[in-house]
Amino acid sequence: MNLEKVIAGYGFDEVWETAGKQLSRQNFCAYGQHLADRRLLEQYRDFVDSAGPNTNFIEPLVDDTPNGDVSPLPEDDHVDIVTCDKILQAIRDRPQDQPLFLFGSFCSPHKPFDPPQRYLDLFPEETDEDLIAGAQAVCVEATPLSAANLKRLRKVRRSYKALVRLVDDQIGRILACLEREGILDDTVILFTSDHGEMMGDHGRLEKSIWYKQSITVPTVIRHPEYLGARVCNAPVELTDLTATILDLAGLDPQQALSKGWPAFHDRIPCRSLLPIVRGEADTIRDFSFSECSGDWQALQDKDFKYVRWLRYDRPGAVREELYHPETDSQEKKNLLTLPGGDYQEVLDLMRQRREWVIDSTPSAQLRWAPLPAEGEHFSYPERASATDPRVAE
Repeated sequence: MNLEKVIAGYGFDEVWETAGKQLSRQNFCAYGQHLADRRLLEQYRDFVDSAGPNTNFIEPLVDDTPNGDVSPLPEDDHVDIVTCDKILQAIRDRPQDQPLFLFGSFCSPHKPFDPPQRYLDLFPEETDEDLIAGAQAVCVEATPLSAANLKRLRKVRRSYKALVRLVDDQIGRILACLEREGILDDTVILFTSDHGEMMGDHGRLEKSIWYKQSITVPTVIRHPEYLGARVCNAPVELTDLTATILDLAGLDPQQALSKGWPAFHDRIPCRSLLPIVRGEADTIRDFSFSECSGDWQALQDKDFKYVRWLRYDRPGAVREELYHPETDSQEKKNLLTLPGGDYQEVLDLMRQRREWVIDSTPSAQLRWAPLPAEGEHFSYPERASATDPRVAE
């Protein structure tokens, strides 16, 4: 079996699972079954393999940089188009006498960056060199890109843009379907992402870093009763979307999420965004908090971004950084290293905020996906072979 039962355990009535492009090798999901039925699974897995492993740096890992090749699949079988097809089907087949909650997740834009040819053709080949230079972080200075890697990066950035356009089109299909079904004006829509993509800025790829390209993602909320087209730059955390959904359902977020000790789920720091949506408030929190894998923590308010590196070899050797995004949008000037600046008051405030977050919020679970952990086993098919009737010619 696949992992649908695991996901259903979170409360979904129906599940159609897409494990993810690279995870197609580990998890035989519903999309994998779709490809197997179409005799495309092995071809797709070979394509994923050819893109190589993930890497956070462009230089010097020339052979490991993503390739941005066009998808080998027919356009109608691309993972994001099939996912949208399933979303539309779920909307059309919804129980007419019950409210609808639907969570749809698109894999793109994600490595391998694999747009259908038609979408790639919408964007000209890149010639600009508008990458943000600067330190790669962890005290590694970015080196000039080699000609070979610059060519690779331009190819990937072009494919990335094409995949963004593809997802945009799928969102348009969903809105059109809601309108045809007569429920657009009775549906609240939330659109966001879990992280951004460095795409070569600061000499980096992927995510896992505190730069804005990685941790600052757009969040769009369409509430049919509040269509003021308002833009808000207030700090928001992803847990706030959970609180917003529960608030929309008439539930108190903290009460709904709380579990008895020792689950530590009684102190989830989420806040509903509905006061902002309704125009009752400009912000729901004074600052946002981000962290990654025990490597760093970052706090950002309306004026400053504070970064604290967590891996240091002795007490007192902690590394801190402070940025002012309004005057340094590229986040290249660490204020704590510039001569003549006195930011002790800001630094003290950020440290106090960080301590409060750490002291008042239990550590989060770091297992990021329902895949087999060490010593555990899920029963799902191994990589399909040429003799498998699902993929045999």
